[in-house]
Amino acid sequence: MQKLYLPDHQANEAATSVILTDNGRQRYLLTGKNGLRSNHLEVQNLQGTVLAAAHQLGWGLRSKYQLINNQQPVGTITKPFGIMPEVRYVSGLNWVIIGNALNNHYRVFRTGRLVFMMQPMILSDTTYYELAITNEADEPLAILIATLVNRWQRKYRRLPGKLYKPSLNGPALGYSYQLKTGANRTRC
Repeated sequence: MQKLYLPDHQANEAATSVILTDNGRQRYLLTGKNGLRSNHLEVQNLQGTVLAAAHQLGWGLRSKYQLINNQQPVGTITKPFGIMPEVRYVSGLNWVIIGNALNNHYRVFRTGRLVFMMQPMILSDTTYYELAITNEADEPLAILIATLVNRWQRKYRRLPGKLYKPSLNGPALGYSYQLKTGANRTRC
């Protein structure tokens, strides 16, 4: 199982991010534009060849991205909205993303087999996401999906010093927190 390290998007707002291997070597480049319209991401090898890309197709609450691998469209992924933001489906690839948006731990499966896992790690005072990928051919698409999930989970980030509890009676997101003083607050 190959391990790659993706820099946290919030910590690294640069146009290009370097994806590292488990021994600290550079493996891929992640480039792209982030904004309200015409978002796109590309995974390139170190020579600059585009291996995979994600192009935004729709805008609004449920923005949609088309995934392209080796210049061929292979699937689409839609931003989660509603009751279960922790379960997502990548159509075309038949990948199911299951995880926790609060702590950013995800597992991706294809027909019951693990494709990759994603978890946050702190390496030399910088937050990275460790991607443990089972098949080398899936690495570029795994990097794209992990980057999109990382961008979408921003609003679910924990606030420091809060104790979170899942709640079905809270707001639409279903999470509430309790201050250390004991007063209950709802996170929007």
